[in-house]
Amino acid sequence: MEIKVLGPFEATLDGRSIVPSAGKARQVLCLLVLNAGKIVPVAALQREVWGERPPKTALTTLRTYVMHLRKLITEAAGGRPDVAKRIVTTSATGYMFRMESGGRDLDRYRHLVRVGESALRAGEVPHGSGLLGAALDLWSGDEALIDVRRGVLLEAEAQRLRQSRATTLEQRIAADLELGRHHQLLGELIELTVADPFNEGLRAQQMVALYRSGRRCEALSVFTSTRRTLVEQVGIEPSPTLRRLHQSILAGDRALDLDHSLRGGLRGVV
Repeated sequence: MEIKVLGPFEATLDGRSIVPSAGKARQVLCLLVLNAGKIVPVAALQREVWGERPPKTALTTLRTYVMHLRKLITEAAGGRPDVAKRIVTTSATGYMFRMESGGRDLDRYRHLVRVGESALRAGEVPHGSGLLGAALDLWSGDEALIDVRRGVLLEAEAQRLRQSRATTLEQRIAADLELGRHHQLLGELIELTVADPFNEGLRAQQMVALYRSGRRCEALSVFTSTRRTLVEQVGIEPSPTLRRLHQSILAGDRALDLDHSLRGGLRGVV
């Protein structure tokens, strides 16, 4: 069994897809696999698919979706319904999706992030950067469940995963800055800040990368453009931390030199 949620949703058994084509049935499967090994209550499935006011036929329709899912699994398993019943089980309150550990890209991602962060805390910066990079490589794009119709529960999970990816990315960039890879980061940081112009953590990392690359004026220009964007579009000034970084660059503060760690995003940049 192979499950991918870090991008387009994929679920295969022995190389054959078990993802239903109907949007609501895909939602059901997606919620089940995200909670693999746990019973997902019928009420939660109904809320995901139909919101707070499910139709009277919701329970019957939900059972139809589960039957269809088991049929797809049976076909993928070579016509063995016992496999389908073992994978998608029924309880008194809901349904459970059973699968062997390690079959989800999400599990591999979380493991790599966990050991990567542990390596950084232990001072093993090159190893930590590599692990976090490997975690990010599991993503196809920057959005989870990109092709799944999302109700309130799946949307909340997609938001959590998006935030996790953003945090992991900033941690990897901070580690790379600590390793003196500022030149290599410049192109990536331009792309990231264009895509997310309000992210002050990325802006700070871009400013430091430019400063360490001998491009002090451009680093200051990044602050100016960031301030303009925040004031004109949101009506706020940059954070105190970003303003202090700006002042440090103006002053040529030696704290910004290569031996200065940016691990943790904006924390510690000055």
